[in-house]
Amino acid sequence: MSHKLRNSLIVITLCTIVFGAGVYAYYNTDLKDIINNFGYTPETTIANIAADLRLTDKGKTIFYASRPELEDATDFNEHCHSHDEKIAVLGCYTAKKIYIYNSPSREELNGVIESTAAHELLHAVWDRLSENEKTRLDPELNAVYQKYQEALSEDLSIYEADARLDELHSRIGTQIPFNNLPEILQKHYQKYYKNYDHVVAYYNDYIEPFRELQEERDELKSQLEDEQADIDYRSQEYHKAAEQFSRKVDEFNACVEAGKCFRTEAEAIARRNVLISEQQKLEDEYNDINSAIEAYNQKVAQYNKSVLRTQDLENTINSNAKPPSTSL
Repeated sequence: MSHKLRNSLIVITLCTIVFGAGVYAYYNTDLKDIINNFGYTPETTIANIAADLRLTDKGKTIFYASRPELEDATDFNEHCHSHDEKIAVLGCYTAKKIYIYNSPSREELNGVIESTAAHELLHAVWDRLSENEKTRLDPELNAVYQKYQEALSEDLSIYEADARLDELHSRIGTQIPFNNLPEILQKHYQKYYKNYDHVVAYYNDYIEPFRELQEERDELKSQLEDEQADIDYRSQEYHKAAEQFSRKVDEFNACVEAGKCFRTEAEAIARRNVLISEQQKLEDEYNDINSAIEAYNQKVAQYNKSVLRTQDLENTINSNAKPPSTSL
């Protein structure tokens, strides 16, 4: 082998080593997850969740590397214990592992486990992003938040600045339709989902009963406020009219006893008939007000039923929920 050829081989070898180092530096997180997944076989339920979410290879690799576990209330609360008992926490990503509450199955809440899994997967994704990547996504995530603040802001105030962005990243990536995202976020989430809107559909499926119940309560509350004001006004007017009528009756009776107010019996009878007519109107108004109160009370019962229905659904997905008290 000539000296010249030998030098060429050395150059080629060195270039290969440098290039290989560059690849490792760029994909080191992926490689760690791939290596971590060697020999790992997910449980059937976990594999089914990954399949249902239609994850990309990259998304599936991160999901499995996070060793997701579907747990009952006792085990779940042991791993995801740092939350308010009144707030339903569906999952958590802690110590680089994903935990999902295996809430009781209910038809109204189909999609809750899949949506939770996707949400926690995105926490695992965020954990793997470089600071430069997070900085690049920051303005895009906040722009979406400003547009959909009402939908995304629930309990967001409890998060510190960096954790808040992490949480926004998961909420936006499981709740906001694909076409409503800026291009940078579209491309970002497509790295992990084959079908982004398919994932969002899981969230919409399980959250829809809560939305419907909230809309029902909002409508009932508005109606109850209007009806309460109307009943209060009519009741006040009725009592004024009833007091006036009572005075008229007293005056009429006094006149009859004195025998000096009416020139003829016919005049007294006519006056009495006017009072009877007024009395009937008062009785009709009294009955109408009572009917309005009855209708109002029925709507109050419907409102309370909606509240209890919501609490029932919330308790289903709240691992800390306690059995309802039977005491009065």
